[in-house]
Amino acid sequence: MGGRRAERCTAPWLRHNVSNTITVRESEWGQVSRYIFDNRDAFAGVSLLPEGGDLEYPQAPFTSVLSFEEIVAEYGVGSLFASGLIVDGLHAFNNDLWAACDCALGRGQSLEVPQLTDGADEKAFATYQATVKQILAKKDWVRRARKFATNYFAGDQRRMTYCLKRVNNCKLWEDLTREYIPVDYTLMYEDGDNTKLIDAVACAGGKCDVG
Repeated sequence: MGGRRAERCTAPWLRHNVSNTITVRESEWGQVSRYIFDNRDAFAGVSLLPEGGDLEYPQAPFTSVLSFEEIVAEYGVGSLFASGLIVDGLHAFNNDLWAACDCALGRGQSLEVPQLTDGADEKAFATYQATVKQILAKKDWVRRARKFATNYFAGDQRRMTYCLKRVNNCKLWEDLTREYIPVDYTLMYEDGDNTKLIDAVACAGGKCDVG
């Protein structure tokens, strides 16, 4: 524990422990686990992610952003042709590229076409048609993504999804950088504090958004 009460701290000289997330390369797990065990008296809590963990989890605490040059160097010519697939994936999966990539890896949402309920009225039939159309669009995207992996990533579908996410993150970062406007917070004031505790919880509602 951290704080100002020395008796509650893991060491007398230690104050305000912070949570931390460590990215671990495949070859480092043994070394990291031994270090944590040998120094367990100095740790309150540690989260470990495998290398590429920021590409596995849609709400990773930190996400590295590679430059265009770094992406091409890492993923090759396939990265030059990824943008169209990314745009279509975002469209088919409600702006969620991570969900699209999960489906391409065979671990995402079900893409089975549901059965139409007997006696469905006109409104229910229209809803069913829209659902089927959306599912078929998702299935077609998965087919294209897997073919893309075959053509440019030697069939490595996971690496292909990493490439898509890297390119998407790079584009998002470029957009944020271009549209960013510095704010002089010394000129801001509040007439009153209307903050509610529930609104201050990090990632409230299970989702972290950039406002």
